Amino acid sequence: MNPGENRGFEEVRHSKTANPCANFTANLDCSDVTKRTQLLIDSWEQMTNCCDKTEMYNRLMGLLPSKGEEDGNDAVCSDTVRQWHIKDFNRREPERDKQFAYAMVLLKDNSRKDFPAVHPEFQKKKKESGALRTKADQRRPTIRASTHSEEIVIKQLDDYLQHNGMMVKHILIYTLNSPCLKRGDQIVPCMFQLLHKAHEWRQHYEVCTDVAFTKFWGLSGPNYFKYLNYSTISCPDSPFHSHIVKCKDVPFKLDPKNLRDIFNKSDISNTLSHVKDTDKNTLRRGITSAQKTLVNLAETSFGLRGDHLDRGKQTIGSLTFLPAVHHKVCEKLQEQWKEMISNSSMTPIREYIAEEFNCAVVHHFKEQLKSFLGNSSPLQLHRIPRRSPNSLLRDWGGGIEPN
Repeated sequence: MNPGENRGFEEVRHSKTANPCANFTANLDCSDVTKRTQLLIDSWEQMTNCCDKTEMYNRLMGLLPSKGEEDGNDAVCSDTVRQWHIKDFNRREPERDKQFAYAMVLLKDNSRKDFPAVHPEFQKKKKESGALRTKADQRRPTIRASTHSEEIVIKQLDDYLQHNGMMVKHILIYTLNSPCLKRGDQIVPCMFQLLHKAHEWRQHYEVCTDVAFTKFWGLSGPNYFKYLNYSTISCPDSPFHSHIVKCKDVPFKLDPKNLRDIFNKSDISNTLSHVKDTDKNTLRRGITSAQKTLVNLAETSFGLRGDHLDRGKQTIGSLTFLPAVHHKVCEKLQEQWKEMISNSSMTPIREYIAEEFNCAVVHHFKEQLKSFLGNSSPLQLHRIPRRSPNSLLRDWGGGIEPN
């Protein structure tokens, strides 16, 4: 541990008010914390027990904090987490968008124990010997529910604390995505597993637990709104309608597969019944060639909506078909090209909606945590924005040199 890092932890050690574990018994006893924790979980499950995702969006978006609002809890404790994260920023992020988690334990002698970073574990579904699989079984995925990285970290910490718990002063956990708050297959979400464990560790070892994250995972991650399509959100009365304008300056890739699907669903040549039989084969070959040209264009096109429209218009304008149907074919191709652009634009729009929603979900959970448990919460939750180590040091004034 270098001097700058040691200084950061010493500040926390000497500040009793900064350490929730130093005076938690003065607020609520363990039985009260257990009861309030269960009330929090029951309240949360009741609030999020909604199958309509649009309704869930409307319910929680009003709870999103305004821009510039602080997203941390205890300032000194948060600084501790930040300094620790700065130290390990480069070393621990080999793949920036791949979920991982790790823990660090600060001991009472001011030494520390670092745990290796772990990734989620996915398990293949085992075949049942001698049993016939029904059609319903065959439609089921071959991957079972995974073991989340936070669950692996919990097991690491449990094993360590069983032998060294009385020497531990502070537990710090980092997870790239905030712990999940909803889980299928009757599995307890990671956020509540961490809350229960933090309470248990504090009861047995009188230690604090801080959990830091960078990306908002919300209820089930960035794919929560994958059901949304352009035709739905483009309706003026849709709660998502404004996001079309909000994302107008976000460049995106086109989806050539979607364009192929659109072409396959609508055979232009079949709509041109007045074309002579002798010309139909020529027309079909021309349309097929034009469609391949447009698919190739879609594979390489990246930019704003207007850029994609201009490229498509220019390419279609350079094509030639039988004079009798030229205008109609070009008009249809232009319409299909525009439909594909609208469908492709949903990628950044869904991401934007999911990010806003997931932020609101986590913010509301933190408010619930504060409301039910206050300063007696065994777990403190912090967000650490993803930024370069140098900018983190500038913003927080840390005395730690990044690795």
